[in-house]
Amino acid sequence: MAIKARQGGGHVCFVVGRDEKTRKLVCIGGNQSNMVCYALYAESDFQEFRWYGLTGSPAQHRYDLPIMTGVTATKVSEA
Repeated sequence: MAIKARQGGGHVCFVVGRDEKTRKLVCIGGNQSNMVCYALYAESDFQEFRWYGLTGSPAQHRYDLPIMTGVTATKVSEA
């Protein structure tokens, strides 16, 4: 889970991969124009990343994100 600071409150999304062309993180978020959709973000856009599991951090192989092609970020508001 990735947490992003923004004016008016935070934004949370799930990181599902990395875009082949831009190398940005591919994230799935909800409540964007009342939809669940893809968004592309740079890692530096996020305040923090959180992991839910039995260990303090994910296994190293979990950092090897799948490379995704043909991802189109939906043009929506994060409100």
